[in-house]
Amino acid sequence: MKKEENNTVEEKAYTAIRLAILQRKLTPGMKIPTQSLSKELGISRTPVRWALQQLSSEGFVEMKSNHAAHVVKPSENKIKEIYYMRGILEPHAIILSCRYAKKSDIKKLREFAKQERKMFQTRNIAGYANANEQFHLEIARLARNQTLYETIQKFITQTVIILSLFDRFYEFSKEEEVAYDSENERLISYIENKDEKRAFDEMKNHISHSFEELALDKLEEITSIFTNLQK
Repeated sequence: MKKEENNTVEEKAYTAIRLAILQRKLTPGMKIPTQSLSKELGISRTPVRWALQQLSSEGFVEMKSNHAAHVVKPSENKIKEIYYMRGILEPHAIILSCRYAKKSDIKKLREFAKQERKMFQTRNIAGYANANEQFHLEIARLARNQTLYETIQKFITQTVIILSLFDRFYEFSKEEEVAYDSENERLISYIENKDEKRAFDEMKNHISHSFEELALDKLEEITSIFTNLQK
């Protein structure tokens, strides 16, 4: 689960490592230097190891048999599987959100959408990925089904690193930016008006559109670049 405040050394380590991954300072497949991180953050290796275990449970980090931690390097097939599952689960979640959402929930969704728009316009990839995560998690939370929420959360969290690596973030035209923003607004509007059918269809289209916008044709190129950087 994403930490909002750094109240403990564990949370400090978690936030620092997560941000480094999103900003590509720690690259896919790279072994995470726990000793260097401990020294840089001014903390012992124990909270760093805790943070790595947490990030591993969220899909950001892969723990090897020798206890070494590596940044996850998703394959094209894995990415397709994640979006496939989101395309099944989130449209059903939004139906429940239509039934249970209150005015205060709609206001909160619009705040998340506004933050996502701001991060998009300023081309802040880490901020955008986090805002996108929060927007979709809030819709899932409104479904009032904890098991469904936790399952969706798992896939959305894995999507964060996918977005930071493969989203055509810096290539969007102004028209595409407006169209993407309109999708979020329609999702909110359908929830507000309790229009379950349109909400279901819009979410399904939204997930499909998000997948189509990924630059998966660059997967081999990006993997090669990161591999060379680690030599």
